[in-house]
Amino acid sequence: MKKILKRIQAFTPSQSLIVIGIITVFVAVLLLKMGEVAANSKTEAAVMEHINVQTAVTVMLVDAGVKSLSEFNCDVDGLEEVKGVKAIGSNGTEYTLDQYLARANYPLFQSYDISEDGSVTVDKSENSQ
Repeated sequence: MKKILKRIQAFTPSQSLIVIGIITVFVAVLLLKMGEVAANSKTEAAVMEHINVQTAVTVMLVDAGVKSLSEFNCDVDGLEEVKGVKAIGSNGTEYTLDQYLARANYPLFQSYDISEDGSVTVDKSENSQ
């Protein structure tokens, strides 16, 4: 019986460099895309936060049965200030935004201006975005 020996061939140094170069390019492209996704997600989170605060104010006004906020603070910079915004119902019941942002235990991305009629805008003077 004859033994057939197969010769194992390795990559040459130039072939190895080409493979490493290709992998490096793929990693660089992947890192750039991940950076773009992170930047887009922060922007989308800020937009959704604004929508959530506006929705909470609107629902609070509807539940209170009033068209304007009472004892409102126009410039709210932190979560505690936002939660403290209140409306007094026609029957004297006090409604606070805290009831409508019950799961909001996170810092706000932005500061807001909340007008007496309940419209919420991003306070551009406080935000660097």
